[in-house]
Amino acid sequence: TRRCPRPSVHRPVLPSCTEEQSSPPMMRIIKLNLNHCKAAQDLLSQAIREQRINVAIVCDQYKNLDPPYTWLADANSQAAIWVQGGSLVQEHPARARPFFTWARISGIYFFSVYAPPRLAHVEFSALLTNITEEARGKRPLIICWRLYAWSTEWGCRATRQRATTLLDALAPLEAVLLNTGNTPTFTGPLGYSVVDLTFASDKLASQVTSWAVSELYTHSDHQAIVFEIEMAGPPRPATRQSCMWNARSLDTECLTAMMAGAAVPPGPTEEMATRLMADITSACDASMTKVGGRRRRGAVYWWTSEIANLRRSCLRVRRLAQRARGRPNADACRASYASARRLLRAAIKSSKRLCWNKLCDEVNEDVWGKPYEKVMSRLRGPRSNSPSLPTLLRRIVAALFPRVPDEPALPPPLQAGAILPAVTMEELRGAAGGSRITHCRRAGRNHVADKVRRAITIGRTSRSMQEDQGSHCAWADGVFPNAAIKIAIATHPDIFLQVYTACLRTGVFPACWKRQRLVLLPKPGKPPEEPSSHRPLCMLDTAGKILERLICDRLEAITESPGGLSDHQYGFQKGRSTINAIESVIATAREAIAGKRWNRGTKKYCTVVTLDVKNAFNSAR
Repeated sequence: TRRCPRPSVHRPVLPSCTEEQSSPPMMRIIKLNLNHCKAAQDLLSQAIREQRINVAIVCDQYKNLDPPYTWLADANSQAAIWVQGGSLVQEHPARARPFFTWARISGIYFFSVYAPPRLAHVEFSALLTNITEEARGKRPLIICWRLYAWSTEWGCRATRQRATTLLDALAPLEAVLLNTGNTPTFTGPLGYSVVDLTFASDKLASQVTSWAVSELYTHSDHQAIVFEIEMAGPPRPATRQSCMWNARSLDTECLTAMMAGAAVPPGPTEEMATRLMADITSACDASMTKVGGRRRRGAVYWWTSEIANLRRSCLRVRRLAQRARGRPNADACRASYASARRLLRAAIKSSKRLCWNKLCDEVNEDVWGKPYEKVMSRLRGPRSNSPSLPTLLRRIVAALFPRVPDEPALPPPLQAGAILPAVTMEELRGAAGGSRITHCRRAGRNHVADKVRRAITIGRTSRSMQEDQGSHCAWADGVFPNAAIKIAIATHPDIFLQVYTACLRTGVFPACWKRQRLVLLPKPGKPPEEPSSHRPLCMLDTAGKILERLICDRLEAITESPGGLSDHQYGFQKGRSTINAIESVIATAREAIAGKRWNRGTKKYCTVVTLDVKNAFNSAR
């Protein structure tokens, strides 16, 4: 067919959320013509935070935003896509084109198009050709237009040539018009019209919900359009209970009292570790408040209650001015509206100037404070966002962390009649200082192997905790602050010694300490869909890191003793690095090629053979 049909009345509606129900993940979109107004662009940044917008599709912007903002603009700065909320830009045009731009976000292609009325028919047809060629093969698809084209399809009284040309061009894309009703998107002194259009590919149209012309005050002649896209994926719980504690609310006395009565009865190592963490959880519940599960975006830095009141005032007088059109008090209402707009612009400008002066004053008070962070955020560029699509995450995790058969690791056998002696205070002082390595080297490897399985002492546990400073670091899933673990060890070290000793004696690393919080850091310049384009960062819990450090100390006592690691081993060696390995290779090569090759020369052949084990550390067992 030639025309793009308007969607039927069978548009899906969001279900009402209750505590038992779950809602699918949604993406919120706002589309707005900024009318090249600075105040309109400022208010848009605040509206994005209030409305929890993920993607803002704008045109006729006042200016393009620099990093760290994720802002994609066309060649002549009249159309842009502003990505918010940590959404990942998976694809964008290699070079900017005039009057339109596009980006692939969370698997959906978004187009922002600005067709000014000055374009002749030939120029407008050429623009449509460029857009349709760029959109060919890109699905699912959303195209947001700003153009002066009248058609009965979107509520106008008549259909004109430019609208017919537009519908003919979009017909091969199987695009569906999302505009409903005849609510005007442009309201000027001389009248109103529908000039902001939204099209979606046929399959995606059924996932678009709550498309509406918003009553939000924009300070522009155009109204904002807000809609949601129901994303494919597992449902999201309607209510999420927080499992994080606020470390700043820690009551030391209460935590100490709770941990003083904790007890871990002897038993299987897994059960002992689980019981220990359960006691710490109960102590944290009693001594700290919980942090909200989902953070609300804060207001922009210049936002004040005065500006909020002025915005509400502008919205009120704008409605009065619109209703008064054609009445005797129309001029007075328009004058009142213009006055309210001037007051709002002046308040925003004044607030920004005040915040800037305050920021400059902070430079003298704290060199490394907020001014330093602001400058560094601009120098670092846009922040890398981790992928959020469940299917992509599962594929990345499966590639970076391949599954291997879980075979129980047997502890190494003890020597016949060996007894694990307790460590004396003198030995404890040596372990806390730097003499323990010297002592181990003098003792010899066999003696060190026996001492590797010695019982853990309070001193070694305390030293491990001291190396893990930072009161606001959290557990793997954001639970236990380091300050709480530190106080718990100082209050009742016996239970920690009991659990850690059991772990080493049985050769068991508890499963509750293997649980990690995974952060995927995108590699710059790499395709985000490939698993190898992400660098995994695993956050371990503090209790598990203490056990790792204790194991590491005992392993180092062996590896650094006579007969330990080879002299050609540069990894996992103190005082050695990759630079030393490179220097050794270069020295060998120089020695090989030195001298003469002919007539009984000393020159030799030299070959460098490299071996790389893919995903070595993530798949080692």
